[in-house]
Amino acid sequence: MKRFFIVVAVVCTVNMSSVSAQEMQTGMGLLNVGLGLVDGVGLNASYDHGIAQWGPGVFTIGGIVGLQTWGVGNGSYRANTFVFSSRATYRYPINSEFEVYATAMLGVQKYSYSNNTKGNFTEFFGTTAGIRYSFSSNIAVFAEAGYNLAYLNGGLSFSF
Repeated sequence: MKRFFIVVAVVCTVNMSSVSAQEMQTGMGLLNVGLGLVDGVGLNASYDHGIAQWGPGVFTIGGIVGLQTWGVGNGSYRANTFVFSSRATYRYPINSEFEVYATAMLGVQKYSYSNNTKGNFTEFFGTTAGIRYSFSSNIAVFAEAGYNLAYLNGGLSFSF
């Protein structure tokens, strides 16, 4: 895992010196890979596609899939949450490198437990507020707060 972050840091540094950043636009795709660190550890990936210019910002639709795990009962067993959800986002550019956004999600989640307790699928509704800072035309970092898989989430964002 440490090697992965070193490689990402080198790629970001190389790209920073050679390419200027690009803000989200209609028709553009955005792949986010994130890590949440509140209430256990959560990994997620989301995709957004710019579908409409709306005022100064861009409205995107897409989806998110993720898994969160945490210890329960003083660590005697583990609980897991799997989320599969649609996602609608409004992205407002501050400048060509920096944007703020708000997201609403609607989908399903399933809890499972390592002590063989069965979990059920339930509806999932989440909202987040986020920021994204672009290092180059296709690599950025993002941070989100709100109800996703974790209350705080951050990671890398790739645009194409």
